[in-house]
Amino acid sequence: MSVDSFRNSVLHAEYYRRIGINYVMALPLRIDSANVISIVFNRSRSDFRDHERGVLDALRQPLAAIYRHLMVCEEAGISLRCITELAADGGCLMMRVTLGGRILDASPTALRLLRRFFPEHASRLQTSLPSLLLSWFARSRNWGLERPAIDLAQGFTLTRSGSRLSVHFVPDPENSAAGFLLMKDQRIDLDAAHLIRLPLTDREREVLVLVAAGKTNGEIATILAISARTIQKHLEHIFQKLGVETRTAAAVCAIAEADDRTSI
Repeated sequence: MSVDSFRNSVLHAEYYRRIGINYVMALPLRIDSANVISIVFNRSRSDFRDHERGVLDALRQPLAAIYRHLMVCEEAGISLRCITELAADGGCLMMRVTLGGRILDASPTALRLLRRFFPEHASRLQTSLPSLLLSWFARSRNWGLERPAIDLAQGFTLTRSGSRLSVHFVPDPENSAAGFLLMKDQRIDLDAAHLIRLPLTDREREVLVLVAAGKTNGEIATILAISARTIQKHLEHIFQKLGVETRTAAAVCAIAEADDRTSI
């Protein structure tokens, strides 16, 4: 726009003239369908010269690149905060790791969770993921690409002692060589179907499930609508078939079988 056209414009009359500005030059950093982002230079008494325009035109591309980088970093920070909030709201613990499985940042609670599910790797869990989890992590990588190919449908699960560990990976928006493991611990609701391979009758499986849940003979009798004496008879048969002598040992067998049936 020429100087005369600018001075005759509504914008000049309603804004610039009122604050004493007669010459304006804009240095656009980003233009899209919704926004124009620019640095605006203002003068009152003299116009901008060609060599000044030339200098700013040479600077425009690197300045635009810096602006884009800053926006990406800001959006990444927002994404990271969202990931943290989602993890907390969903009852998940978060751990930051490299794509090679090195642990970069983890809370004591997250490390305790891993030690509970991977006790055989307890001494190394301060610095690296356990081998089983690392194998899943490696298999989930895109072949030939230095980035993970994991989405929310490709999680890792492991059951131990009646609890299930679920793990998902979220890439780090600020570092392509790292990411976050979202880990959740959930108690498994033991079901008679989990004990299908044990050499028990259907009724004995029902009784064993309730024993593993910590129910007394009287409570089990009420739930199954049979006598406490009958429950004791079922327990005697269960102990004999499983080769155990106590309720606790029978419950351990049930939980171990459920772990084996539900591990993925």
